[in-house]
Amino acid sequence: MTGLRRHLASSPTFLVQDKEDVQMQSEAWLADPGMALWLAHEDAAPIGFVVSGPATDNASTIIVDLGTCSITAAYTVPEARGRDVATALLDRALAWARDAGYVRCAVDFEPMNVLAAHFWTRHFQLTSLALFRHVDERAAQLSPP
Repeated sequence: MTGLRRHLASSPTFLVQDKEDVQMQSEAWLADPGMALWLAHEDAAPIGFVVSGPATDNASTIIVDLGTCSITAAYTVPEARGRDVATALLDRALAWARDAGYVRCAVDFEPMNVLAAHFWTRHFQLTSLALFRHVDERAAQLSPP
């Protein structure tokens, strides 16, 4: 999760997440029997993951029902990108969802995250797009009026 948190905090996404909140969320995923976390590794080192489970409005505010699985987090380390690691993880997550009786899958990604936008729009049909940009007050104070 540290890699994903750092990736989202960097340019051009600038989505800063509190380390403790991410830790608590990760622990909740691992404790929830309805969630599935798929991990790719190479020589015992993690290189990517996908987290999926029941529908949540954090993944889609439009598609939230018992037949929908949500992908709530995914990340591949930079060194493994372009090697179909994310695609293999997605295939496994979708197979798990089908086996669990889900008929749809929703995913949320930050539109400013260029890598994520490219990946997810190759594999999913876009149903909604919401843009929200929050500029940290400290950054706004540095800019001239």
